[in-house]
Amino acid sequence: MENGISTPIYRYIYTASCTDCAKPLLTRTLACLVLCSLIVTAYSGPAMPSISLIGRWGKYDISVRIPNQPKWAYDAVVNATETWNAVQLWFKEMYYPNSVTYVFLTQPRLTQADVTVNFTENWINGTDAGLTSPLIFNHVIQSVTVGISTLQPPIMRTIALHEFGHVLGLGHSNYTGDLMDISTIHPNNSPSTLDLYAVHELAEGRVPQTPITLPNGIPYEASPPVSVGGSSATFIAAVIAGILIVTVSVAVVIIQRRNEK
Repeated sequence: MENGISTPIYRYIYTASCTDCAKPLLTRTLACLVLCSLIVTAYSGPAMPSISLIGRWGKYDISVRIPNQPKWAYDAVVNATETWNAVQLWFKEMYYPNSVTYVFLTQPRLTQADVTVNFTENWINGTDAGLTSPLIFNHVIQSVTVGISTLQPPIMRTIALHEFGHVLGLGHSNYTGDLMDISTIHPNNSPSTLDLYAVHELAEGRVPQTPITLPNGIPYEASPPVSVGGSSATFIAAVIAGILIVTVSVAVVIIQRRNEK
């Protein structure tokens, strides 16, 4: 840290599972680990879900520059930003109707933006599916650079959701299965109420120095599926395609009627 400026790096590591390694020694080792875990859990109880925070934005509209190619990657990241916008509104309506929320504004051709996304065809640093590097001054996020690997198209949206959780100021969760768990990768992951409560705290100007947990009255659960629109380019393309289909259909009908005469 220099002059109050820090640039922490938050990685999202992709870990492949091995399905053909069930050798006797490994099996016994895993069984022992599971047994030890059950014994520890029995005495200490399950860990309460918590999440750390890294900083907050000093404004609520956050501009995002995303490369427009490859198109499927662009769409996945736009979907992730729109999902964060939508689930914040859901959480607000459910628990804090008078609160404020952050809004991601995505544009592919911005010359300057608060958040810059870069795509790479390789693993980042050899192992990372995503890498977020925020520039922070006195707990306030100044700008963010996000790198996302395009090697895993089926989970691209989940990777983007996780990385944009960091963009909003979230650290990592201790809860296995949470979107902000460092090793969770699942195509259907969505921000949890824990993630959204943490974002709410940041939007209200609070940056607790210790991991936070959910207050009484808010259960831990995943946010519901939300309907988000595609990018404007996708929408325009769909409209053009629809016009072309209608035009061709009308032309076919006219030709058929002329032939009948």
